[in-house]
Amino acid sequence: MLQACMDESGQGDPDLFVLAGYVSTTERWAAFSDEWQKLLDHRDPEHFRALEYFKMSEMQSERDRERCRWFHNVIEEYALGAISYTISTKVLRHEVERMFTEPEWRHGLSNPWAFATSALLPVYARNRQAINLPEGPIDFVFDDRSDKKIIIENWDRFKSNNPDCANLMGATPIFRSDREYLPLQAADLFAWWVRHWQLDGIKGNEISQCEFPWPRTTPMPWSHVVSHREQIRDRLREIRAGLGNIHRFTFPPSSGPQIFSNLSVANMEVGKISLDDRSTSWPLGRVS
Repeated sequence: MLQACMDESGQGDPDLFVLAGYVSTTERWAAFSDEWQKLLDHRDPEHFRALEYFKMSEMQSERDRERCRWFHNVIEEYALGAISYTISTKVLRHEVERMFTEPEWRHGLSNPWAFATSALLPVYARNRQAINLPEGPIDFVFDDRSDKKIIIENWDRFKSNNPDCANLMGATPIFRSDREYLPLQAADLFAWWVRHWQLDGIKGNEISQCEFPWPRTTPMPWSHVVSHREQIRDRLREIRAGLGNIHRFTFPPSSGPQIFSNLSVANMEVGKISLDDRSTSWPLGRVS
């Protein structure tokens, strides 16, 4: 069974949100976890501090960055492909406020994580051949979060709203602590770097050539998508159309699940990079 382990970077950032991670089989993730744990357990008091877990934002010293290369080598050995999604939270918030007046709806629809999770399937489904991953459905594993019920309670409805991708959607997504499920720590590393590259102003097909500050050992298939302004508008229009005349009702904050289940991925475009109104088409890149 294929499993995509995803983590976010930029939660709460007013400008940029990234959801990214790696895909592999459950068997390969198990072997990965054994090797990753060995690196966490490595002790060399004279040169390296003890690590209870890996978090990229906390790897700041020169010695820490040297160890990052070791962890990334394990990722290259066991991961089969990479997926990433970027959305401008500023653009999302602006379009939601322009199209919706109810505070509850504005709050729910301005959640970039909900938009990102609904975009993962088209990234995979429409590009699986280019990513060269094995056939079959894919399960998603996310870092645990308080609003996980948006997906858990509405996964089946989301699948029925997207029949062209339903056969590729696995079981209801799993939410685990990144302290316990080690592949999520690999996703944390990748999400941090994707956001770092984008904040540095790297756009268009240049992002497919981005380099980590350590040498690579294996090229990795990578599919990246950015939801630009027109895509965001289209998806908000779909939500309005699917819910009817929303101005006749008052929706409580718990309406978030209905928001997710009404999302359709039919209009998502893959292979677009844009942090504002500009879009540049580019072929799927390889992290090499």
